[in-house]
Amino acid sequence: MAALYQFGRVAALSGERIERGMEALRKCLTLPPAQGSPGHEAAQWRLGNLWEKKGDKPGRPRRLPGRGRNQRRAFSRRLMR
Repeated sequence: MAALYQFGRVAALSGERIERGMEALRKCLTLPPAQGSPGHEAAQWRLGNLWEKKGDKPGRPRRLPGRGRNQRRAFSRRLMR
């Protein structure tokens, strides 16, 4: 799962291979997260980054279900460490 997530992450940061990055993150979401690797929340967040890069705002989810504003901020801070 970690390699798939990293591929999607690099695609989101670089803006290259967006479709393949989205495929990798979708596959990542079907697998159980390994201990110490980014979880499904991180994969969903990066998938949202790719939707934005692609410019398909209607196709992307509005927000993560069950996540409040403060929880999303805390999650973003953890990712930026």
